[in-house]
Amino acid sequence: MGILSVKHNLVIGAHSSELLVYDTTGVFDSTDNPGGWGNGVTTNPTPAQVTASTLSLYFSDGSQSLGNNILSAVVPFPNSIGIPIFLDSRTMVNPLAVFPDGLVDSEYRVDGEWPDPGTPDPLDAFFSLDRRKFFFYSNVECCVKNLFARVDTTKDPCSDENWSKFIYASRLLSGLKDLVACNKFNKATVVLTELQDFCTSEQLNCGC
Repeated sequence: MGILSVKHNLVIGAHSSELLVYDTTGVFDSTDNPGGWGNGVTTNPTPAQVTASTLSLYFSDGSQSLGNNILSAVVPFPNSIGIPIFLDSRTMVNPLAVFPDGLVDSEYRVDGEWPDPGTPDPLDAFFSLDRRKFFFYSNVECCVKNLFARVDTTKDPCSDENWSKFIYASRLLSGLKDLVACNKFNKATVVLTELQDFCTSEQLNCGC
């Protein structure tokens, strides 16, 4: 028998108001993944035994969205097969127009009941909580896309102002993504701020 240890991942969707939530807990393996979803009897609980599943988000600008219900029998969620559930920023607890860029502290929790082996009760309650940090940048990514839309590709990149602005911003965005990939969130925040200021000056701070 293992001890359920849920894991999750967050990915911004096609628009800055869309968030895909993935359960990445995986399937129980006594050696490689003792915290994975089990058979519901002798190893760990199954996703079907979950009675509550929530996602709480703490954004770097101080805003919060706590206790969003992500339990679903339709999707289904949670699951062990990599199917995400969709969360819309405009309908979540404490709604926002878009998910803000920057560092996000995320808490994914599941609660449920299962026939825990070796205990006298018919069903025992269980819960598992996963805390992780993520870094969103979809809004400045939108800004860079809109900068490129201004570019006349027939003009010389070395002398055209719109080309210069796009190249500058795209280099910042590329560096930002590299820093996030390396979990260098403090440096990423500095680059994000510079890019946000530039996008604001160009009146392109948007959520695509």
